[in-house]
Amino acid sequence: MDSLIRQAITEKKLVESQYQDYTRIAEPHVYGRKSGVAQLLIYQVRGGSRSGRLPNWRRVDLPQVSGFKILTETF
Repeated sequence: MDSLIRQAITEKKLVESQYQDYTRIAEPHVYGRKSGVAQLLIYQVRGGSRSGRLPNWRRVDLPQVSGFKILTETF
């Protein structure tokens, strides 16, 4: 997933993934670690979330992400 995240950020492409039982479509912006956990700061533009407030900034813990893929749409 590391190389896909870096590619999506570099190419400014939207990504899709599953996180906390929701499909999320987002712009990936900042990739790093906090307290030893790999995280990604995203601007979620579509999909689901517990709060339902979209678009919005989110920080996701990458160990909980599945089905990560790069979309063709850019931002």
